[in-house]
Amino acid sequence: MKIVDRGVLNPSAPDGPRSVSVCPTITLLRDGSLLATYVIGASKDDDGQTLELRRSTDGGRTWGDPSAPFSTVFGGRRGSLGAGYITQLEGDRLVLDLGDQRVLTLQIRVGGSPLRAAAGTFAQVDLRTRGLQARREIIAIRLAENDGILSVRETGREPIAVKVPLFQLTARQVGKPEAGTMPVEIRVGSESKVLAQGQSAEFPDGRLTVLLESSTAVTGAAAAADAEGPPFAMRLMAWPTP
Repeated sequence: MKIVDRGVLNPSAPDGPRSVSVCPTITLLRDGSLLATYVIGASKDDDGQTLELRRSTDGGRTWGDPSAPFSTVFGGRRGSLGAGYITQLEGDRLVLDLGDQRVLTLQIRVGGSPLRAAAGTFAQVDLRTRGLQARREIIAIRLAENDGILSVRETGREPIAVKVPLFQLTARQVGKPEAGTMPVEIRVGSESKVLAQGQSAEFPDGRLTVLLESSTAVTGAAAAADAEGPPFAMRLMAWPTP
């Protein structure tokens, strides 16, 4: 490898939310431009860190203004985003892989410039509630009315209840635990269904398919002996019904 030039992708701004830039990635797009991602924050591992994009049309000698199309506020609570890895698909679509966030690979629609998300395109994230009382990981991408994807993981000391206004979806554990699992009532729009762990259902009003990947409950003596975390947990995904 031969280094032929040097430059600065993102200059730091001391004593503020842009003090540190880490985890840079650069992707060559088909039009010859470069699309870079990096994480900014007040420190290297900041609870309020987020992901920014920059584009270069001269091979990386200069970079355009930063763009941060992903909100990290969900339900009035702030979360964070880690490293993002981009791959271009057909047309104007890219894949953003959140890497060690372990949630899923997401598609973001770009129109004209990769730094401009199409109308209605954004992510909302609420991650890492500290301590054993609760842990929530939500990523909701809404590309258009019939395009998007949702992933929810949550644990807590009480039966789980989640509301995602972006998808007009609510989910809550109901009934009594049976063999360590609990049913979940899913409501999308005006339609409500109760799913068991591993079941999926279509919701015409919301034009969504919802999969309840897991819904567990550890109660009684087992809960008292479980030092690994909270006794209730739920994980679901949703995507547009074809």
